[in-house]
Amino acid sequence: MGQGGIQTGTTATSIFSKNSEKLHIKWINEVFSTLGSEWSREKSLPISEGSDQVWESDGGWIYHNRKLVGVAENKWQTARNNAVERGFRYLTEFDEAHRIFISCSGPGFAESQKKGSTDAFIIRARKKGIKVLVNVIDEQEFKSEFTKWLNTLI
Repeated sequence: MGQGGIQTGTTATSIFSKNSEKLHIKWINEVFSTLGSEWSREKSLPISEGSDQVWESDGGWIYHNRKLVGVAENKWQTARNNAVERGFRYLTEFDEAHRIFISCSGPGFAESQKKGSTDAFIIRARKKGIKVLVNVIDEQEFKSEFTKWLNTLI
């Protein structure tokens, strides 16, 4: 076994996951290119002040007027994995769950997978106030929902 229970010689990131992440980042970059200079993003956040350890986010840690106001993450999952459950870790950084944006995609989020681990995540996350998009492949819909979410942060 390698790190984190991953078998040696394998990777936890599939080509599908990487493509989903690339699209997520592309669309977020495009939205940010339309925003004013008061908005910024960082790929990583130090685990604690002065720490060399960082916590990375696909869409970035979002700042408004240099104040950390949100985080955007992408999760791609098959029917049996539990990668999406790691989305709850952001609750340790924010007292307000609405500051978390997670776009979810993959076969694990298909309508036929209802009542699995992904459905439980979506229900609980939305109940807490996390902004969750599920299998949104339309660019304009994604950008519109992301922009609406950004406006809730200030």
